[in-house]
Amino acid sequence: LYEGFGIAPLEAMACGVPTLVAAAGATPEVVGQNGLVARNPTDARELADLMLGVLQDKATAAKWSALSLQRAQQFDGEAAAHATLRVYKSLCPNS
Repeated sequence: LYEGFGIAPLEAMACGVPTLVAAAGATPEVVGQNGLVARNPTDARELADLMLGVLQDKATAAKWSALSLQRAQQFDGEAAAHATLRVYKSLCPNS
């Protein structure tokens, strides 16, 4: 029920996997509108319904797969590293 950033869902999305996360921690923010979010992650029926919706309908699965890939492309590790370095350099300009 807790995830600090959401690396696992992001990795799944980068592989084009329809992604289901709990409405807890940072995962809803990571998947945005491009993943399925269980509003009550302790409700087995809700989780099952969301999973079955993807597993039983190829069109639904294809839709969420495409959306997952789109979202994952918004996260670029190299760009994040360069942005972090710029912050460090701005804080320590003489280093």
